[in-house]
Amino acid sequence: MQYKEVNANQIKEKAEEYILKSEIKKIDTAIQILEKYTPNAEKQIQHALNTGYILTELKLDSESIASALLHDLLDNTVDLDKKIEEIKNKIGTEVADIVQQVAKIDQIERKNRGKISNKLLTQVVLGTAKDIRTIFIQLAAMLDHLRNYTNLEKSKLPEICKRVQEIHVPIAHKLGAYDIEWELEDLTFKISNPEIYRQIKNELKEKRSFREKLLSEFKEELEKTLKTAHIPATTVCRPKSFSGIYRKMKNQNKKVNELHDLLGSRIICHSVEDCYKILGLLYTKFKSYANEKYFDDYIANPKPNQYKSIHTVIEYKSKPIEVQIRTWDMHRTAEEGLAAHWQYKKFEKEPLFDKQLTWAKQLVEFQRQQKLENLIAPINIGFGKSEIFVLTPNSEIIILPEKSTPVDFAYAIHTDLGDFCEKALVNNKIVTLDHLLENGDIVKIMKSKKAQFKRQWLLFVQSKKARDKIRQKLGLILPAKEKKTQRKITKTTSDKNIQFGKCCNPLQGEEIIGIKTTKRKIIIHRIGCKNIQKLPLTKILEVGWSASTKNMQVKIKITAEDRTSILLDLLNALNKVKVKATEAQSKTRNTIICTFTIEISNPEILESIAQQLTQVNGVKKVERI
Repeated sequence: MQYKEVNANQIKEKAEEYILKSEIKKIDTAIQILEKYTPNAEKQIQHALNTGYILTELKLDSESIASALLHDLLDNTVDLDKKIEEIKNKIGTEVADIVQQVAKIDQIERKNRGKISNKLLTQVVLGTAKDIRTIFIQLAAMLDHLRNYTNLEKSKLPEICKRVQEIHVPIAHKLGAYDIEWELEDLTFKISNPEIYRQIKNELKEKRSFREKLLSEFKEELEKTLKTAHIPATTVCRPKSFSGIYRKMKNQNKKVNELHDLLGSRIICHSVEDCYKILGLLYTKFKSYANEKYFDDYIANPKPNQYKSIHTVIEYKSKPIEVQIRTWDMHRTAEEGLAAHWQYKKFEKEPLFDKQLTWAKQLVEFQRQQKLENLIAPINIGFGKSEIFVLTPNSEIIILPEKSTPVDFAYAIHTDLGDFCEKALVNNKIVTLDHLLENGDIVKIMKSKKAQFKRQWLLFVQSKKARDKIRQKLGLILPAKEKKTQRKITKTTSDKNIQFGKCCNPLQGEEIIGIKTTKRKIIIHRIGCKNIQKLPLTKILEVGWSASTKNMQVKIKITAEDRTSILLDLLNALNKVKVKATEAQSKTRNTIICTFTIEISNPEILESIAQQLTQVNGVKKVERI
């Protein structure tokens, strides 16, 4: 494997293939900041450029690329605040936040490396990544490090390869970043098994570049054939990775020249009828391997795990190519459902994060399907949102609210441990009981013989369990909820410099009232908003809408069946009514509760949005919150 080092111009040229020119400025600015703070660090600059370029190959947005270029900048704490402020001012808060998240993940990995299992480390890393783009940057950075593994310390290579196989490869697969996954697997295989790697390489005879060129020509010919037959379909072609070849050789006890799936192609279409039409076209256009051994119809006879697809082998320029034909629904079941390939590969399940990874994958797929001018804003899918992941001395993960303390941790373990909590050790250092815990901290509580709970603990604990137990022990009675009263406010017209309440997100045309604050600002709420029910009349101001009111954000909650590709279908429904989504959150039980933040100017549009969403298969309820 040989790679060329890239330069700044190549990154911008690649990005310009799919990013609007107005967005390229962010990449330019990031390169300038990188060079400013690392003037004599050629290797660091080259690594940053390589990492950024990998993200352009994935067709990620300008913020992702800018963040990748700056992802190592905060490792050096010199001028730390100055660097963050400059990124915020010149590129934006979004990029500054991502760069800080990447730095925090790197710090957590270094702190816990070798102390906890890679499985636990995966959970802590994902819990820290509030924006999925940080994970893509981590994967791209690791890929570049492995491409240049001769620069790494030789004694650390076995542990690095183990970590990549157990953390980065499964995450890349679940995110659908298959090119990164395959290359990471091949590189770790090459580093860990150099002799076997060379043996397979010699037995293959043709170089990877030859196989890729052959598949490219086959893909072009195949797509022309499909177009002539008026069958819309997506084709993906790739040579099998060296590590995949080795697994096949071991599992089937075969030599390289006995394998018939070293070159693979997948055709994804829209109907079962099209699947069989494509099969007929393949057999008409190309020579087939007329042997039951090389043909399986899993559409007519699905596997027990619901996997469906047609598998066949055809010949192209004297080389066998395995072809899989399936519909998009079959494809998503194979990639994300019960038949998911990662289960076949025996990747560890991550019950806390597999759903978010699946959603992130669907989001990336959605963005790539859209025309450039219709790309939605990047969506925060809620990785680790408002939560931290800390560890017991026995390496068990405890999930706590952000800004939690050792007291929260103690009550999360057991009420008795909380009541008798006297001291705490965090990462083997004694800390105060109001110490703020961070992702990846290892916490140990020391008990007293006497109960220690105190009223002042209520000033810093964050978890509901801790607050409730302390109140209970202290004999404090929670105030009863007062009945809500509805005030009727007459709507008038006004034109004020105002802010809008995030609690109810009023839209133009809805009945509203203004609330005067102590800072002499006016906050606009919808009439009936629960947060204004108990306010004195002296704070209420009658207001109305002016014609120049800009778009505002509104949250909608969708209750639906939890099924494969539900997010993709919901995003496509929003796209049909030309609504821009800026955030998505989900909770899954037997059903999925999905909350979208969307930009809208007219409340009347909400009805058509709701109608469009309710047409999505499995949607039970759509409501504004």
